[in-house]
Amino acid sequence: MTGVQTCALPIFQAGLLLEMRTLPAGRYRNLAQARALFERSRRTLGTDFVEKVFQGYNPFGPSRSFVARYSGFLNITDPGMYTFASTSTHNSFLLVDGKLVVTCRARQRPPRRARFTGKLRLTTGIPPFEYLHVPSWGDPTAVAAWRAPRRRPFVG
Repeated sequence: MTGVQTCALPIFQAGLLLEMRTLPAGRYRNLAQARALFERSRRTLGTDFVEKVFQGYNPFGPSRSFVARYSGFLNITDPGMYTFASTSTHNSFLLVDGKLVVTCRARQRPPRRARFTGKLRLTTGIPPFEYLHVPSWGDPTAVAAWRAPRRRPFVG
């Protein structure tokens, strides 16, 4: 096999890609506006693989104004109705399989309980997961979790 190079790519078993960018001017009251801010921002603060959406500070520096995107996949082995929950400072948007499942709108501090919830019926497979968070001041807090059918605790 002359002239052919092969490369083994890593297969990620778990985790999400976290991307944080500076927050450009603009509104972020809905998903389309938040996505536009993320795409319009040209300065990346940092990227990393993280275990889950659980944020209480900016791990890439002192900035408190940014737009963050967590992206990855869920491994659905138990089909049925899933419950998703989120809480955050300011606005965040949780999407599964391209569908907006939870919109969290918090004016100041995040609520102590994840009162922003949504349900989505999922089949066996690996649907995409995306979470956008736009804190503009204060401590940038965000949490997302889900509960499988016939299961009690939320996991994230």
